Amino acid sequence: MFFLFLLHVLFIGLPKNETTMAEGLREVGYTTGMIGKWHLGVGRNGTHLPRQHGFDYYFGIPYTHDACPCTTCFYPDQPCRKQCHSSEEWVGCPVMENEKIVQQPVDLTTLQENCDTAAVKFIKESAATEKPFFLYYAIHHTHWPQYAGKATRNISIAGPLGDSLREVDNAVGAVFQALRDTGNYYNTFFFFTADNGPDLEQGYWGGSAGPFRCGKTTTWEGGFRVPAVAWWPGRIKTGRTTKFATVLDLLPTFFNLAGAEIPQDSDLNFTYLQMVN
Repeated sequence: MFFLFLLHVLFIGLPKNETTMAEGLREVGYTTGMIGKWHLGVGRNGTHLPRQHGFDYYFGIPYTHDACPCTTCFYPDQPCRKQCHSSEEWVGCPVMENEKIVQQPVDLTTLQENCDTAAVKFIKESAATEKPFFLYYAIHHTHWPQYAGKATRNISIAGPLGDSLREVDNAVGAVFQALRDTGNYYNTFFFFTADNGPDLEQGYWGGSAGPFRCGKTTTWEGGFRVPAVAWWPGRIKTGRTTKFATVLDLLPTFFNLAGAEIPQDSDLNFTYLQMVN
């Protein structure tokens, strides 16, 4: 497992011939930023990091935070529910800003706060240039080991997992407040979703799929059917839908809205999400 993960970090990454949202949007004048979990490779000398795939700015851990030793997860000094990896055998997770390591090992009790600060900074600095901007915020929550900082510790009736989810709430709130502060509240398309269902092997700590069967790593509905919120005042009507869509539809939808060129050599069957007036 260690050898395979090392190969993944050092050599394997998103192919350079794949067009990312950031690359396409930057071509039509967008400033592009990414915060949080990259997990698409690091490479020798950072050859697979986000700024090599169209992002102007990056802040976060470049892979999943359970791939490193974890000791303290809940403010101020509560240990993690279970150990990820031995600190004697594994190197601590780095927090990176662009290609520079700004913290190692990561302090999980301040990670979300620092990511929120970076997201707000990106929005405000991008808005100041009066250019359009694109922010991809891949929040590390609520992948195990869950964690929570000072602002959310012991405030949820759902316990430690609820405290972790409250950090997600705070992150969304910070983004919306930055949009208000910069005058972009009404002209920004916001899309919120998850990449998979609950990790049921973790029990309570893995979350719940509600009425759906199974969870993460399965092809039952509980594994891949996730909530999604599309928000754009004046452009998206209030309501809900159960129509089928996937995250693969986001790239052509964003490109269509921004006037970016859809890759002609892709094997993907692109579908536009018909939700914007």
